[in-house]
Amino acid sequence: MTFKKTDILTVAGRRHVGKTSWIEWLLHKTGWKNYVIFDPNDEYDLFSNRYVPNGESMEEFNAFMKRIWEAQAHVTKATVNDQNSLMVIIDEAEEYMPDGWPKTDNYAAKIVRRGAHRGIGLCACTRAIAELNKNIIRQSNHLVLFSHQGEMNDLKYLSALIGSENALKVAELEDHWWLLKSGGKCEIYEPVSL
Repeated sequence: MTFKKTDILTVAGRRHVGKTSWIEWLLHKTGWKNYVIFDPNDEYDLFSNRYVPNGESMEEFNAFMKRIWEAQAHVTKATVNDQNSLMVIIDEAEEYMPDGWPKTDNYAAKIVRRGAHRGIGLCACTRAIAELNKNIIRQSNHLVLFSHQGEMNDLKYLSALIGSENALKVAELEDHWWLLKSGGKCEIYEPVSL
C-alpha cells in the first residue's frame, strides 16, 4: 500500500479503536516531514507539527485552512512534488467538515476540491463517518475503517460505500484491526506497531 502526501484519506471508527495510533504509524511509515495536524483534543503531543485550537469555532478552523491554502500558493500542478507537498490531518473531522458545509469562503472545501494542484493532501479522522462531508469521502483515495460496532447510521452508510459484507466485517473488527479500501479493493490488516 502506498500513500502520497497529495492523497485524501478518511480514517473512521468509534472511540479508542486505534485511529490516533494509525495516524502516528502513517507518519512514521511514510517519513513525511511536511505535515500539520489540527489537534482539537491535544492528543498528538509527540508531534511538533500540530495546531491545537483555542476552542471549537468554525471561524478558527477556516482561518487555519486559509493559512494552509495561502502558504501553498507557490505550488502549481506542474511543480507539485514530494518536497513541496503538505499533508493536513484533521482530527474530529466530522465536527469541522460536516455534511452540508458551506461551499463559499470555505478553505477546507477548496482543499478537498483543488488541494492536489497546490500540493495539499488531507486526512480526515472521524468517529462518525455518516456525518462527515460526502465530498471528502467521494474524493478519498483510501478509506481506513476501524470498528463501528453498534453505530447503525454509520454501518448503513458503510454498506453503501464498501458493500454489506465488508460493512459487517468492519462491525466485527477487534480494536486496532482495520479495513483498508483502496483502488477498489478491501483488505483487513492487523494492528499497526511503531
